[in-house]
Amino acid sequence: MDAIKNARARAAREQAVEAAPAGDALQAQERSANDAQRQLPATLGEKPCPQRPALQARPLLSDNQAAELELLFRLLGNTTRLKILHCLVREGELPVGELCEQIGLNTQAVSNQLRNLAGNGIVMARRCGTNIHYRVVDDCVLELLERGLCQRECVHERGAEGCGSEGCCNG
Repeated sequence: MDAIKNARARAAREQAVEAAPAGDALQAQERSANDAQRQLPATLGEKPCPQRPALQARPLLSDNQAAELELLFRLLGNTTRLKILHCLVREGELPVGELCEQIGLNTQAVSNQLRNLAGNGIVMARRCGTNIHYRVVDDCVLELLERGLCQRECVHERGAEGCGSEGCCNG
């Protein structure tokens, strides 16, 4: 289903660019990118794994579970990987070269981090001719990124006591 929505988003971007006069191509690309963002899966705000019990209802973490979570948070605790994930969430799917351009890093650095993310089941690669395209395949990671950004914004806006305002993750 994600692949279908992403394909539609790409088709919309391509149509907008082709239909626009040459001088308006950049503006058309920006508009279609914004449209594509709206077409991406809107799983944020919903529980990504509704079949799983709520955190409060789970038994205390085992040592193994705690170690697995530590690995995940270490994986996400890297500025390059976070930028890659956010870029992929915004765009849906990108080839490595385009991803490098958008986040401003060289191919080797991005490829190494993508390999790490793919090896941990967070992104998936798809070969398209000579290019390799990547996309986020784990909605739980989307939720973690969204919640993390919300938490940081709340702390910055309201200080260390956090928030609880309506419309926030806590509201």
